[in-house]
Amino acid sequence: MASPTFSIVICSRNPRGDSIARVLESVRQQSPAAPQSELVVVDSNSSPPLEARSLPVPAETRFVRVEEPGIFRARMAGVSAARGEWVVFVDDDNVLDRDYLEQAAKVIHRLPDIGLFCGRISGEFERPPPAWLEPFYRQLAIIDFTQDSWAREWDATRVPYWTAGMVIRRQIAKEHFDLIAIRPFVTFVMNRCEDVLLVMHTLKAGHLAGLFTALHLRHLIPKERLTVDYVKHISCETAYNMTRIRCSEFGVTVRDFLRPLKNVVLACRFGIGPRLRIAQAVAWSDLRAAIDALRASSSQSAAITGTSDSRPLC
Repeated sequence: MASPTFSIVICSRNPRGDSIARVLESVRQQSPAAPQSELVVVDSNSSPPLEARSLPVPAETRFVRVEEPGIFRARMAGVSAARGEWVVFVDDDNVLDRDYLEQAAKVIHRLPDIGLFCGRISGEFERPPPAWLEPFYRQLAIIDFTQDSWAREWDATRVPYWTAGMVIRRQIAKEHFDLIAIRPFVTFVMNRCEDVLLVMHTLKAGHLAGLFTALHLRHLIPKERLTVDYVKHISCETAYNMTRIRCSEFGVTVRDFLRPLKNVVLACRFGIGPRLRIAQAVAWSDLRAAIDALRASSSQSAAITGTSDSRPLC
């Protein structure tokens, strides 16, 4: 079997100089056994432009400029510019292990029907994290697992729902971005959780999605992300959009209303403090998403039947 070719796509907007330098160096230092690859850096309207900076990039690096900020648009531009059979999404604070591409190629050879997969992510904190933060590590893209898994249907315990370090067939990614632009929930997924729809699209196309322990990267986490306000904001945003996406894909059910109410009660186990405030805020965001999804569904039904409903969707 021929070796796969990779396009590493790094999307960035006004990155920290020390962080982006480490990310780029990790790309440059991939092991000699790694398959052929190219680097595409998508500049999401940085000032000054990334191409004008002295960055440690390989000579064959291609820069793509996107004038309108947004990770969705940046990734779409990166996929359009990619030439490899496979795209590797790397954030501007992701430091790849030296054998990342080598291990990715082994997964592809092992499972020829794989369409998308991710690896483990450990956190590298700029300062020691507070004790209350640990239950919310996944909101900071710190993700660990102990065994390989893959599936052909959505299962959050066996398939990825994040994009950092994601390896995906370029054709699947291109089809996804072509389709998502005309979806009614594009506003939500462009903000966050677009990666979940990317996984769902892969599964619907009949491909496997999986998690593999051999792939690993480090997520560089600045001190500004260790505050209660930041974690609450990102957790609530994720919960809201995940629920809207789930309701869009599978319909609104009673469980979508019972789950957040149950979680509000369970949040009390944290006691008074940051964990309780964040957990309760997340549960209410989840509930609000279910209500908004039900209103949206009712409005669509009313449009079909000719009745009207003037209530706002959000």
